[in-house]
Amino acid sequence: MAYHLHLALSCIAGFRVGDFSPPVCCAYALPADKFNAKYMIVASVSLAVIANLMIAQFSIVSVYFAIAGRFLVGFADALLQPAVNSLITRWFPTAERSYALGLATGGRQLGADKPSKQACISDAELKFITLSNASEDVGKKRTERKVPWKRILGSPAVWASVIAVVCHEFPLMTMIMFLPSYLHDVHHYTSTKNGILSALPTASLWLSKLASSYANTWLQRHTQWKRSTICKVLNSLASLGLGVFLFAATLLDSSRAPLAVLFLCLSMASAGLHTPGCQTALVSLAPAYSGAITGFAFFFVACSGIVNPILTKWIARNGTVLEWNTVFYISTVIALLPLIVFNMWGSAEVQWWAKNQKISTVSQKSEPPQSAPDSVA
Repeated sequence: MAYHLHLALSCIAGFRVGDFSPPVCCAYALPADKFNAKYMIVASVSLAVIANLMIAQFSIVSVYFAIAGRFLVGFADALLQPAVNSLITRWFPTAERSYALGLATGGRQLGADKPSKQACISDAELKFITLSNASEDVGKKRTERKVPWKRILGSPAVWASVIAVVCHEFPLMTMIMFLPSYLHDVHHYTSTKNGILSALPTASLWLSKLASSYANTWLQRHTQWKRSTICKVLNSLASLGLGVFLFAATLLDSSRAPLAVLFLCLSMASAGLHTPGCQTALVSLAPAYSGAITGFAFFFVACSGIVNPILTKWIARNGTVLEWNTVFYISTVIALLPLIVFNMWGSAEVQWWAKNQKISTVSQKSEPPQSAPDSVA
């Protein structure tokens, strides 16, 4: 298949169009929270597998098979994240959700969509999870529940988390989609070295997600810090590190290419702290509606995903150092925005409109234990 720039951009855009297509916008708010999230994950992964097979087998016939396949992969991706977050709010107590989110975004979990359906769970484990999440009203069927969109759209905490997630994703899209082009144009790496070095920042991101998510859980258990404070501190480190190291990379020329790669790895490692930061806050604000809120946030992520490659290719159309530096300057500014927005208006506490009022009144009198009972195997 002959390579043309506009066809490459069409393939990239196809993924993002699938990410926020009208059918997916409806799916954001409905199946993840109201029906079986596990089946949504199975369906989305199956669709992604079929789409990737179609790309591999039929792209040589026509480029439109590649574009259609990328659209279907985007469609599947849009269904996946809200379903995963819906599962996390059902399965994990508040103190453990950050680490669970880090694991889930590194590898997808299998099993039942709620603890009560798990055949291997013990009575003690089920009781612990149920009591820990009692005030959040996440364990029952949600098919009759209406999503409180007015409350969601009017919540500063929701908007702060959404903006922070978008500001996290935008620089990551630049790195993931265009890092090989940047290393080739600016630092003159060969194709073989380029492929290996381009994988290092992604590996740094994955390791950072796991380590920092565990750190969030540890801080909740061993310090007196509030959940919101922990999320804001970790998110601030993420935004600051991501922005500073991206900017630092622009100060280096091809004679110091290894140091530039190190800075890019550090920037991605810093971005991993967003998982226990704004992304954990996003699923903590209204656990009963986590699928809807996640879909709402990733709608804007998908929009930025369409803008990003178009803007980047327009700026770096000649591949000069100045053009790539401009791309990184934009990503730096966007990465630093959550330092203001999320720290001022962000929160990781369950919002009053998302609580089961009857159960929360009882739970205030008798708080559930914060550690698993001794009888849990």
